[in-house]
Amino acid sequence: TAGTITPPTTAGTMTPPITVGTMTPGVVGGAMVPAVGEGVIVPALVEGVIVPALVEGVIVPTVIGGVIVPAVVGGVIVPAVVEGVIVPAIIGGVIVPALVGGVTVPGVVGGAIVPVVVEGGIVPALVGGVTVPAIVER
Repeated sequence: TAGTITPPTTAGTMTPPITVGTMTPGVVGGAMVPAVGEGVIVPALVEGVIVPALVEGVIVPTVIGGVIVPAVVGGVIVPAVVEGVIVPAIIGGVIVPALVGGVTVPGVVGGAIVPVVVEGGIVPALVGGVTVPAIVER
């Protein structure tokens, strides 16, 4: 996990406005509020933060406080950058490796745990129920 880094659907009280027809972006209190165009909600800038955009049923990446939070694209969670750290991504039901503090944490690919690099050493990997050798301090 990476704290509470779930994709937000709102940012405070800045819920996308519901309008009839098409609405272009508006500025309210120095904040750019969401725009609804042809049934698509485009990103909004609120207090220097880009809040989530819903485009054709897809939540695209969001920048909050300089942090990119996860995006859901086609039912897939793509990687997120949180405080300079890449947190795991779920792609096609597979967890791919994550880089945390300069360390690659395990990833599950095709039912196999792929190798992990920790402080310059490769620790054991479980592949097909078999533990493969580890390279440590090399």
